[in-house]
Amino acid sequence: MSAFERYVDWVVRHRIFVVIAMLAVTSFWASQLPTLRVEIDPDANLPQDHPYIQALKTLERTFGEKNLIVIGIFPKDGTIYTPAFLAKLQRITRRIGEVPGLIRSTYLSIAAPLVKAIEGDGETLLVRPVLEGSPTTPGEIAEVRRRLHVNPFYLGTLVAADDSAAAIIANFKLSPEMPGYPEVQHRLTQVLSEENDGTFDAYFGGTVALNAGLAHITERTVRLFPVALLIIALLHYEAFRTV
Repeated sequence: MSAFERYVDWVVRHRIFVVIAMLAVTSFWASQLPTLRVEIDPDANLPQDHPYIQALKTLERTFGEKNLIVIGIFPKDGTIYTPAFLAKLQRITRRIGEVPGLIRSTYLSIAAPLVKAIEGDGETLLVRPVLEGSPTTPGEIAEVRRRLHVNPFYLGTLVAADDSAAAIIANFKLSPEMPGYPEVQHRLTQVLSEENDGTFDAYFGGTVALNAGLAHITERTVRLFPVALLIIALLHYEAFRTV
């Protein structure tokens, strides 16, 4: 008798014990399912003492570009150069600026304090905010557009070259108040929803949006796991039953 035959013979002769043991092991691991949690965080999954990770940490401390999110805001009618849209962009920029964990040194929007229009006037170098005050007149709106276009590095980054959209670029540091990407995404989505009066569309991109989406998909997978387990059990029962 081969080793496999002896194993099968032992299982058949002790079938009650084997079934009870399998049920006990299954019950133990099933009891641990409620402790599972979705975590889409590289810091929790990668070896923090690895040289590559240490280098990444140094870059993060220096430039703060790890948890990036880009928000594209598209007016439904016309261009971004209207009093209503610019006022809306200012409010959204201000409210996102109040979100916990925001790294202010890298926060960019044409309504953000860091974004300046730099140009020469004879022997004078003028450094002014791109968007000052609350522009309402055609002349004030035209001045905002002029300041952007004399600083072409803003075109294609903070505003679309065809004036059809504006962008907000932000980086966040995770904290107990904002422990994960879904929380950051939820807070920003809430701001956009409260400010959206139906005159614009908003879209999210970047690391935060991607990982928040992955977390949402993973949570759905966890909910579907019991259904998949039941289907597998039924298939096994149908395939291997003896009666």
